[in-house]
Amino acid sequence: MKTTLPRAAVPALAVALCAMTVAAPSRAQEDAFDRELTVQVRCWYKISPDPARLDTTYVEADATRLRGHWRSVNSFYSGALFFTLQEPEEVEDACRRTLALRGLGEFVQASAASTWAGKNFPVWYDTDIDTRRGQPVERMVAFGDSLSDNGNIYTESQQTMPIHASWLLGRFSNGPVWTEHLARRTGLTLTTWATGGAQGDRAHGVIASIEDQVKSFMRYARMGVNPYDPARTMFTLLIGGNDFVNAGRSPDAVVADVEKALRTLLDFGARKVVVVGLPDLTRAPTFRPLPGVVDAGRDDGEAVHAKVSAFNAAMPLMVRRLAGATVGTELVWVDTAARFDALLADPGAHGFTDVDKACLDIRTRNASAYLLPHPVRAGCDPRRYVFWDLLHPTTQAHALISQWVLADLPAGWGLR
Repeated sequence: MKTTLPRAAVPALAVALCAMTVAAPSRAQEDAFDRELTVQVRCWYKISPDPARLDTTYVEADATRLRGHWRSVNSFYSGALFFTLQEPEEVEDACRRTLALRGLGEFVQASAASTWAGKNFPVWYDTDIDTRRGQPVERMVAFGDSLSDNGNIYTESQQTMPIHASWLLGRFSNGPVWTEHLARRTGLTLTTWATGGAQGDRAHGVIASIEDQVKSFMRYARMGVNPYDPARTMFTLLIGGNDFVNAGRSPDAVVADVEKALRTLLDFGARKVVVVGLPDLTRAPTFRPLPGVVDAGRDDGEAVHAKVSAFNAAMPLMVRRLAGATVGTELVWVDTAARFDALLADPGAHGFTDVDKACLDIRTRNASAYLLPHPVRAGCDPRRYVFWDLLHPTTQAHALISQWVLADLPAGWGLR
């Protein structure tokens, strides 16, 4: 999927990225979009069982290859998806079996890879997924920002951001993000359009807006050889953090952006959409003094808090209005703010011991921090900390968010 760099990272990386020229595709590369291919299944795994060590590598799945076609919304492989008629269970089981037989580490993800490109591309299963036949929900698609991104900005930045020594294989966390936890809890296959740094609007003219993500998904969904029914997909949308923390946008503007994206998605045929609210972003470590850093810190905490509160108040009203205007539509609003406040007030009830500090010992608020490795804070157990870096949760906190979302899903969707 085509992605761009996060707003806050643009100044730090603009020169480097402008220098990255993309060569025109060769005839052989162009033909690859039209003919059936057989490509690698890369099985990515964590090298160490230590939850604070995030180095990963991959092996090729034993006796299993992906058969299908590359599909892209542009002329290049950057942003491509691999479309296959194979079942997702076949691919994931092959990876788990390969890792187990070789005595390797914890499975992280399976991806498609062509030998010439070297990137990790997501897979679109262009079939009526066998394990979900006859069920109301067949698969899951995620839109949003770094809270839901599981590798898009990492792939697009040539595997440089966030750096894999301190963040797990493109996630802005030390493990799976909440959408991945939710997909595993429900047994759904997940495809992600969420991109680190995304906002409601198209910042700097280069960062895909939330509606851009929806339109990109729609273009890909039309490329399959089999009919695709968006009414059987559970869509998730979580956006707004960058709008308020980095861009200083108004709540009304962001709500309008989300409404426009939702209308576009509903017009395409989506009928099951989960819209997730924002927690109190000002409780993140980036709003606190940093150890060893002499600066004034952020002084906009009250303003950001007010904007998040106004956004969370307006969003469910908009969601209910849209749901009532489209027959057969179920739009679910998930209030994370109250739950997050309860978590911070009584972390021990959820197994956490620290809600104030980041597990990574980061000494700068600049977005260039995502390009550099950082030591883990002395005494940090990632399973007991809420925050992995200055803004993003640990995978343990992401797992809790997925529980909140799962609890609010309609019983009729057959997922809980």
